[in-house]
Amino acid sequence: AGIKGCNIIIDDSPNVCGVIVFLPLKGNWDELYSDYLNLKDKLSTKYGSPSNTTETFEGGEYGLGNNEKMAKLKNGNCKYSVQFDTTVGYILLEISSLSMVKLTYIDGIGWKNLKKEGIEDL
Repeated sequence: AGIKGCNIIIDDSPNVCGVIVFLPLKGNWDELYSDYLNLKDKLSTKYGSPSNTTETFEGGEYGLGNNEKMAKLKNGNCKYSVQFDTTVGYILLEISSLSMVKLTYIDGIGWKNLKKEGIEDL
């Protein structure tokens, strides 16, 4: 998506069912929110309207400054996430409490196979 310095995590099991991308760490809410909105816009253009969206600060965000928003994020009192369903799985975009934007790709078939293997192991 044209963003440099990302960390990519790929499950190394035989059936890869997901990939997680962490965008570079940000020091303030405005930069985090800008990354989030940029990717949300690109994903919406490609996949259409999200299937699920949660964008809230506990107690509301009216009057909150940058520092207060970051404090709420780090304390778990902020939830910004959006999910896009695709024909082959889903994509979850969120602002992480680690002060970075996180993008998760889940492959539907790989996920079903992983769950099936787990059930068979019981």
